[in-house]
Amino acid sequence: MTTHHSRRRLRTKAAAALAAGAVLAGSLLAGTVALAPAASAATSAEAVVDDDGALLGVARFNSGYHGAHHGTSDAGFNAFDVTDFACGDGIVIGVYYDIEGGPLRKWEASDESCTSILPFRGYNVPTMFADTELHDVKWWVYARDLDETEPQWGGEFQDDVAGSLSQDADATYFTTTTVYRDTFDKAGEELTTTITLWPTAFARLESGGDDADAMWEELQSRTPLPDSLTQDQRDSLYKQLWCHAEYAKTEDFGGPTWDLEADHPNIPWSEVSGPADVFEHRCNWGFDPYYDSSFMYPPVNPGDLEEEQSFDAAPTVGAGPDVRVDEGSAVRLDGWATDDTTVPETRWSYEPVSGVDPGATCRFDDAGDARTSVTCTDDGVYRAVLSADDGPNDASRDSALVTVANVAPRVTLSGAEDWQVFRAGDAVALDATFTDPGSNDTHTCTVAWDDGTDQESPAVPADDGTGGSCALERSFEDAGMYTIDVTVTDDDGGSDTASVMVVVVDPEAGKLNAQGALGDLRVHASVQYPNARFDTPRGVIGLRGSWPGGSGPVAVTGTSLEWLVVTPDGETVAKGSDGMTAFLLYADSADASVRAVAWPLAEGATPPEELTLDTAPGASFDVDRTRTDRLDKGHVKVLRH
Repeated sequence: MTTHHSRRRLRTKAAAALAAGAVLAGSLLAGTVALAPAASAATSAEAVVDDDGALLGVARFNSGYHGAHHGTSDAGFNAFDVTDFACGDGIVIGVYYDIEGGPLRKWEASDESCTSILPFRGYNVPTMFADTELHDVKWWVYARDLDETEPQWGGEFQDDVAGSLSQDADATYFTTTTVYRDTFDKAGEELTTTITLWPTAFARLESGGDDADAMWEELQSRTPLPDSLTQDQRDSLYKQLWCHAEYAKTEDFGGPTWDLEADHPNIPWSEVSGPADVFEHRCNWGFDPYYDSSFMYPPVNPGDLEEEQSFDAAPTVGAGPDVRVDEGSAVRLDGWATDDTTVPETRWSYEPVSGVDPGATCRFDDAGDARTSVTCTDDGVYRAVLSADDGPNDASRDSALVTVANVAPRVTLSGAEDWQVFRAGDAVALDATFTDPGSNDTHTCTVAWDDGTDQESPAVPADDGTGGSCALERSFEDAGMYTIDVTVTDDDGGSDTASVMVVVVDPEAGKLNAQGALGDLRVHASVQYPNARFDTPRGVIGLRGSWPGGSGPVAVTGTSLEWLVVTPDGETVAKGSDGMTAFLLYADSADASVRAVAWPLAEGATPPEELTLDTAPGASFDVDRTRTDRLDKGHVKVLRH
């Protein structure tokens, strides 16, 4: 083996960048090594030459089953054909490629696989990539000396498209469907979109053109056609599919695959569908440069023009696959329509099928466009109907089911706020506003007032149909802390709940006296309202010591008190501060138990997430839902007036 050190090294920035990317990707794909002739055509090809212009190697990318279709490669799906013309001379050929921006991948030939018998070596290199949609491919062929780690010579960057693939042995019409780029002329210069289908026995022998709509839908649902195709190209592909299905039922049913090319002309149905025409063009009409660029299938004779003008088939239409969506949200409908003589006028309509409430409606973004979106105001199952009208014939119709799911409302409370203080007997007012994308829904507001009383009322819908509101009000006769839950429920059972906790005080309810120890924490409290005219209590609360899990010892002597709650059951809670530290002291005279909570006043007037002290971490701050611990020694006395 000879290493050609005399060759002048040329390293472009692009080559260096690709080489570095390949090292980072760390992905080396070993090709399936097989002696094979170079392909005569591909969807893109490029050569690599040395500094003197000598040919080192050639790489060709075969999109989809392009190679198998033309009998030029056995490499399989989305494969490279690589020919090494520098075989055995110390130079190796390789290809870098990435598919749809994926990881950069590398394949490289082995110079040791060359022999002295042949001056070149052919390789079939599968990418092992197969998806149900088309993907962009960027690739680069290069060469390097064996004693170098990076490429010295390279071709131009190539842009191509990896074909789609779907395989289903149990499918109704096609075991395999694939869409890919393909050459359309003998010279391999013109490209087209090609569909290759492996029909099932049912499709080949029993279905025929009557099932063309269902075949077309199965094809697109499994391997979608690129958006770049024109309506003329789609019409031609559909006609070719219909023709193959009809032709397959004849005694001469053609080959094992049905191949459809987008750039075959969109000829009139009269030339597609006549029995003589099927045998004449065998579903492969158009200019055929493999034979004679002036020859066209099928032949059009002047005497046929009058008959052709009098023949006008009804449009063919498809509404696309069934879809699912949430109420109030848009979902795309992929309909289509074709006609032999004109562009048919399309129009969407809808009808309820099941579970649809009175008043529900659906709106199309553009009811005259076969590809549009639909939005429905309520849940249920609807039928979206696409009609196509060419004028002379009755309109053709097809439909797709639109299943719409309910979306629960979202509620927000305003008015009374968390920790807001009310006197017993004062009105507590709440406004519950909510949104709901289902503008046809009706709603009910239910409020649990936290004293055993529930209230239900219908909601007032918003003028624009996006939601509504409930106005709620009542007063509490007894002191306490009340966690009020407001639930908004739509007529389909979807609901949302919002809560607020208010403090209700009664200066005449009683006073608190507590003294004792809870572990290492010392507690002292003497709090009362002087009389009914006072809005704030007087007294003192002292907390001194520490508690496991707290942020450190506390030393609070608070005489600045905000409020005192004494419930009819003898449960109490007082709130205040010493100017630096805020606190809550809960006490229950029934079992001489307490809960102490403290936090830096700078953190806010209500308890933050991080507390300096809490003897019942995680418990509710609502006095009748909290948790208190019995004093180790001492007492709790609640004296009611």
